[in-house]
Amino acid sequence: RGKKIFVITEGVIPYLSIEQVTELAGDLKARPSFFFWTAEYLAPFVYPYLKNPRRMARMKNAPFLFFPDDWLGVFAASGWGVKEMRYLPEVGITINRHAPKPWWAFLFFPFRHTEWARKYLRMSGYVLFRSH
Repeated sequence: RGKKIFVITEGVIPYLSIEQVTELAGDLKARPSFFFWTAEYLAPFVYPYLKNPRRMARMKNAPFLFFPDDWLGVFAASGWGVKEMRYLPEVGITINRHAPKPWWAFLFFPFRHTEWARKYLRMSGYVLFRSH
């Protein structure tokens, strides 16, 4: 009965295939009352880390499957535009709750103002989509 329903799929999208995400996006778009949708975001440059054979073996019962070339493009193709993005590492810095990182990441702290560091700050987050 709601006019502007907010759909939350936190912790779902990475476990679905590209086809399943496309189908879900289309199904949600088909309902005019589903107006806003939030989902996680992972930058493609983190895919090799997520696809690491050792990591995949640990996740064999629930592997990540969603590795599109254009994460946001999958949603846009189904009529979902980005209203707002929040990147976890950036937000963590502003509230003094830094994102967890591997031990070796601290070796790069002297270079934190480089292009690599700026890219790292946008490696993961959440997207607020709006149906258009």
